[in-house]
Amino acid sequence: MGEFNAVIIAILAVLLSVVAIISGVVINPINVEEDAITDRELANNCVTTAEIMDGTIVSTDLNSEVLATLTRMFQVNDDSVSSGKIVDDSITIDDIGDDAVGSAEIIDWSVDTDDIVNGSITSSKLSSSALMWNNINGMPMEVLAAGYIKSDGEVEYGYNVINASYNVNTTFYTVNMTGYNSSHNYITLITFSLGASAYENIAHAATALNVWLYDKDGNHVQDDFYFVTYKLN
Repeated sequence: MGEFNAVIIAILAVLLSVVAIISGVVINPINVEEDAITDRELANNCVTTAEIMDGTIVSTDLNSEVLATLTRMFQVNDDSVSSGKIVDDSITIDDIGDDAVGSAEIIDWSVDTDDIVNGSITSSKLSSSALMWNNINGMPMEVLAAGYIKSDGEVEYGYNVINASYNVNTTFYTVNMTGYNSSHNYITLITFSLGASAYENIAHAATALNVWLYDKDGNHVQDDFYFVTYKLN
């Protein structure tokens, strides 16, 4: 009986020793020297993305060669993306940053009138010099000047009007306009308060526009009037 108890005690001692060793391994991890384990010591697929916590690998953990490779992978080469590779409506205004597309990125004749939706381009989207008269095909007529002239010759408001005056001796108004040149052909339209029963006489002089106003009886009158002068092509 004494020998049996001795065997039991020996077995228990061995088991306690094993538990102590296991506990020491689990509780006290082995210190691994720097660079002691390399990728050659790791089996294929032993570390997957599931084992990597979010944010644990940052750009500073990657060497220059890895970064260069990743950069090349995500670079878009010239002409690698053409209009034929872009699905309709796949790019919206929310995908385009401010000033991402400028006039330098638009090839001549790449945008046709059929590509522009009605009302998509308004005056607020055009700069003051975005559309010049000589950019309009045909150029049938150009508004050279327009304005509202008071009966005493004062310019109430005007476009390209330098000044105006009334000459009591010659009984006509003289309107000086920016860009006026007698070598061009002009058409001027006049309206004033006396209406259809009255009429006007217009002379496109060498340096200015001269306007005479008459009542229905043919008498010279002074009156406020509106005018617009067109330069013909």
